[in-house]
Amino acid sequence: MIVDLTLSEDQRMIEQGVVDFLRDRLPVERLRDPALACGGAERALWGELAGLGLFGLGISEERGGLGLGLAEEALVARALGRHLVSPAVLAQVAAPHFAEDVRLRAGLIDGSIRAAFANRIDDVSAHLLGAAGAEQ
Repeated sequence: MIVDLTLSEDQRMIEQGVVDFLRDRLPVERLRDPALACGGAERALWGELAGLGLFGLGISEERGGLGLGLAEEALVARALGRHLVSPAVLAQVAAPHFAEDVRLRAGLIDGSIRAAFANRIDDVSAHLLGAAGAEQ
């Protein structure tokens, strides 16, 4: 069996659109500015990131997302990684996949509800990554 790993024209357009946005709005050089480091630049652009559809990329249309697949999410994740986006953005991309509540999922997708990664330390403590502005 042969698997064709060539990107489709749509996949190339999605990837290039995200890369262009990140290059223009979240250049890696932003990390040298203390005001924009630690996710500050991403927080300032949260509405634009949501508007691009990044937070609902791999969620089916029936569940409120764009209905794209794992390949498209992987391309976007690669672009986000290359531009060293904060963990908050990655948590926001992942969270709608786990949200069963319709209103919660919709809020995560449109960016009005914020997610964060947590690394459990013990039974009562966790280390939060990129949690500024995240919901409880």
